[in-house]
Amino acid sequence: MNTHTIKEALHERIDAINDDKILEAVFTLLENTRNEAFDYELTDEQLTMLQETDEKYQRGEMKT
Repeated sequence: MNTHTIKEALHERIDAINDDKILEAVFTLLENTRNEAFDYELTDEQLTMLQETDEKYQRGEMKT
C-alpha cells in the first residue's frame, strides 16, 4: 500500500466510527505522534555541547 491509499482507507474508517471512545483514542494516538515529532527543542546546554563537539571534530581532535 502506498501513502495515499493508506490515508484514504484511514479517512473512510474514521468517518464510519460512531463510538466516541474509539474516536478519542484515535485522536489521542495521532495527537501524541504529532507532538513527539515536532515539539522537541534542545536546551542551550545541549546545543553548546553539540557545537563544541562539532568544532573538535572539524579540527581533527576527535573521531566519530
